Amino acid sequence: MRSLSMRSFAAAVLLISSSGMYAADPQLLNLVMPDAKVLAGVNVTTAKASPLGQFLLARISASSGADAHLQKLISLTGFDPRTDLAEILAASAADPAHPGGLVLAKGTFNVTELSAAAGQSPNVQIQTYDSYPLIVSTNPKTQVSRAVAFINGTIAVSGSVDLVKAALDRSGSTNALTNTALAAQVTQLSGANDEWVASTVSPAQLAPAKAQSAGSQSTGQSSKAAGFAASLKNIQTFQGGIKFGANDVLTAQLGAADAQSATALANVVQFAISLVTMNSQKDAAATELAQILQSLQVSASGTNLNLVSSIPDAQIQTLLSSLPAHKKAN
Repeated sequence: MRSLSMRSFAAAVLLISSSGMYAADPQLLNLVMPDAKVLAGVNVTTAKASPLGQFLLARISASSGADAHLQKLISLTGFDPRTDLAEILAASAADPAHPGGLVLAKGTFNVTELSAAAGQSPNVQIQTYDSYPLIVSTNPKTQVSRAVAFINGTIAVSGSVDLVKAALDRSGSTNALTNTALAAQVTQLSGANDEWVASTVSPAQLAPAKAQSAGSQSTGQSSKAAGFAASLKNIQTFQGGIKFGANDVLTAQLGAADAQSATALANVVQFAISLVTMNSQKDAAATELAQILQSLQVSASGTNLNLVSSIPDAQIQTLLSSLPAHKKAN
């Protein structure tokens, strides 16, 4: 495990940025709520064309169970995620009182077949909203409804009914994020990475209000769990991404309240890596994971914790191959 300077962190970001710019789709960004505080995306097109993407697709095809489920999905809906999905974007306003957010996807969607397949469930209603096809599913136990809408058969919007309708209302105009700094981060991160995330709030704030209250009032919480929760609260902002290739490059930056908190976060990460290393002899997967984590460069610079790792893709494939196969319970 090595430390790195701020200059090294900047160099790593520049390296992956120069490998190809494919910023988040503007049509998807236009549908995001203006007050969004957390955004994450996946460029499915570039990710599935990468060595790791091809490896995972091959594993799905080689798995009779996974392939059977996939073929059933295609047969029922006419939708094949391997070929019909291009990009995914998720967004949240990070409001604990109203948890949840939007998931948007760019691709090719056969709305007629998708609606017909969904309509077979008694808990689903096929509707329209301002001429947009809308599939509304209601949980019979909680009576909470969620919706999926389609725009021109090329964009899917999913979330709570009110959030989806609000996104559809925005589709007819030009919109932008209220936080211009976050918007700039999204442009940079989505252009430099195949998978990315940017947040202006602490990950502790992403939990529902009830969960946060229960955690703060719990007296039986273990010291380890309490320490982990405290570490999350120390993170004020976070951003990062992964660029797939012959080497899979990870860059991340966690913003803390002060320099002391940033150093404490670095110590937590280094301690977690040491724990994995100490238990690396349990099985092949643990050994591979420990070797991968050893390449992670960790450093605190001012109020920021910087993480950088460049991992040979073949090493990640070896790790995935060493994981035990999932077995269905009888």
